Amino acid sequence: MRKITLLTAALAISLVAMAQAMSGTYKVGVTDPVSDFTTLKAAIDAVNANGVAGDVLLEITSNLTEAADISLGVNTGLFKITIKPAATTNPVITFTNIGTSVSIDGHFIIGSPNALNTNLIPTNNLIIDGSNTIDGSTKDLTFIGSASSVTRSVFRVFGNCDGITIKNCIITTKNTSGSSNACIQLTDYTTFAPDNFTALNNTLNANSGNGSLGALISVSGTPTALMTGIKIQNNVVTSRATRAIMFNYVADGEISGNTITHDLQLSTGAAQTIAVLTGGAAAGTFNIFNNIIKQVKTWNTAAGPAASNGAIGIRS
Repeated sequence: MRKITLLTAALAISLVAMAQAMSGTYKVGVTDPVSDFTTLKAAIDAVNANGVAGDVLLEITSNLTEAADISLGVNTGLFKITIKPAATTNPVITFTNIGTSVSIDGHFIIGSPNALNTNLIPTNNLIIDGSNTIDGSTKDLTFIGSASSVTRSVFRVFGNCDGITIKNCIITTKNTSGSSNACIQLTDYTTFAPDNFTALNNTLNANSGNGSLGALISVSGTPTALMTGIKIQNNVVTSRATRAIMFNYVADGEISGNTITHDLQLSTGAAQTIAVLTGGAAAGTFNIFNNIIKQVKTWNTAAGPAASNGAIGIRS
């Protein structure tokens, strides 16, 4: 009887420990013998379940295969969550889910713990830094989406999530859908708008489907709030969608220092490499400068104005 009591007490202590809010460094990998988690999804699920009590670093120590999509939705308060490769490593994170769509499509969703637009949690101060050195600029972390015909971006920031940075990463979407998807997608929804987002020094490969953009900043439905402080800076972008970088329902932002190769492979529509649309119709300031458009190409041979059938470097 005493043994059972001791075991029960030990189990209770263990469960309490597991439920503690997270803080500090956690290793995520399949080859490290002291890994805390063997998939990034398991680590993010733990953050959702336990919350954070301090800054959290999820340190990627090996290549990872993510069979299920990831959904992060947690109140970070004043703390930050950082995802970063361990020193000297060059991990590749490969998503393999090609299944049916949910209400928020994406391989790595930020803003809901279960990919539902009815369960949005403002998730702030997230940094995804692909350099394996402190304050580095090397691109040592790769994210690869699945070859799915179901529309699915690699990263999807949905709703009122502020202060997010994705930098120094190689991000490849292999999505073959003709509908809009992207390496990085931000979604303004009803009154929930992501603000102060930065995509910096990434390689954004969107070459698999005619709907794939490098960066897609737009909406779901017709929101009443506009996004502010959106910066797409110093990225290398390839795309075969109608647009390579798109802003819509954005009140102010910056697109600068990007190198873009744009090859629209549709026989209809105009190729618009950088498109700043007027959704929301609010006056704002957009700084677009120092971008190098190496190629803007369309398979559309129809006669007519460039806006309908041609090739445009910057549309605003």
